Amino acid sequence: MRTRIIAISALLALCCACGDGGPGRDGQKGGPPGKEKDAPPAPVEVVEVTTGPISDGLEATATVQARDRAEIRARASGAVSALDVEEGQRVTAGQRLARIDQPAYQSLIDKARAQVEKARRDLLAAQQLKTQGVLPKQQVDDAEFNLRQARLELRRLEDERGLGAVTSPIDGVVVSRAVERGEAISAGAALFEVADLAALEVELYVPERHLGRLKTGLPVQVSADATGDGVLTGRVERIAPTVDPRSGTVKVTVALGDGAIDESHTLRPGMYVRARIVLDTRDDAVLVPRRAVIYENDRAFAFRVDDGVARKLALKVGHADRDRLEIRDPLKAGDTVIVFGQRGLEDGAKVRIVGAGAQKTDAQKADAQKAEDGTSPKPGAEAPAAGAEKTTSKKGRPGAADSEGSP
Repeated sequence: MRTRIIAISALLALCCACGDGGPGRDGQKGGPPGKEKDAPPAPVEVVEVTTGPISDGLEATATVQARDRAEIRARASGAVSALDVEEGQRVTAGQRLARIDQPAYQSLIDKARAQVEKARRDLLAAQQLKTQGVLPKQQVDDAEFNLRQARLELRRLEDERGLGAVTSPIDGVVVSRAVERGEAISAGAALFEVADLAALEVELYVPERHLGRLKTGLPVQVSADATGDGVLTGRVERIAPTVDPRSGTVKVTVALGDGAIDESHTLRPGMYVRARIVLDTRDDAVLVPRRAVIYENDRAFAFRVDDGVARKLALKVGHADRDRLEIRDPLKAGDTVIVFGQRGLEDGAKVRIVGAGAQKTDAQKADAQKAEDGTSPKPGAEAPAAGAEKTTSKKGRPGAADSEGSP
């Protein structure tokens, strides 16, 4: 009987200990439900919503081409006896680039000249005999015909010999040479390529769904990573009248630099460039960085900070460029939006601003306080360091800054 009373007393003592805040299942102190300590504010980085110009456009990649370029081929067979230019040399239209020797033509031309001289003498003799009444007029006409034929043959041979002189058809720069001195070539062989480096263009292939928005004269921003020359402005010069049925795209030709490139510019044919056709521009748009916007089910959201509380807002997005988005609703200039730490954040969550945004927020608060009090800090008094944090106990220590895109 005594043993049973001791067991019951021990069980009652254990129950009282659990009810008074003994260790719980997780090893933490127990207590009444609903008395858990609030989570610390999440650290975030913010920026201020600004206004400025932004444009809407179509982006594509392409390679630069020379608008005026010529591939020069041999017009006669023979051996290359002279090379007058090298790659990179500037030439003018009609300038000789090389010469192809045709030794057989000299003997043919000498023979043709002899034929012309003989036909001329025959005609003189026939005219004298006709004057004396010995020859009929028909034989004189035949002698005149023979002279004309001999002269035509001589001119043909001289023209063919002139084909051995290789000339440039345009003003430009020799960009390639495919022949060596002394090399034997045939008619039609590629010899040189000449291009005008001051007149460049790119050909863009735009999806057909944008065809209705395209028109000649639209500005185009072109940049090449290899040059470091910044953005070069061009214009839409031509739009193909047909759509490629295999790719569903339309060819758009863009003239760079309004048709003339300064010699100091390092853009060259064959370079890989990015081009952006500017379709529309807004001069006073509300702008946020792209990293301030998150997407859920194809909808855009951003977190605005109001008095230390994050408010999740659905956005109406307008134009966009590489780094910024236009927000047409509901943000306005001067709002503070989160750009780092918003991943996983809930609407209404408490946040703590860190980084450059915290310094700016503290300065704004100080200015507002001075405006409200109508006073300025006493001389010699130090303001608290911007962004300084209070030391807390282990129970309430804020968490460290998270990686980009997570709270």
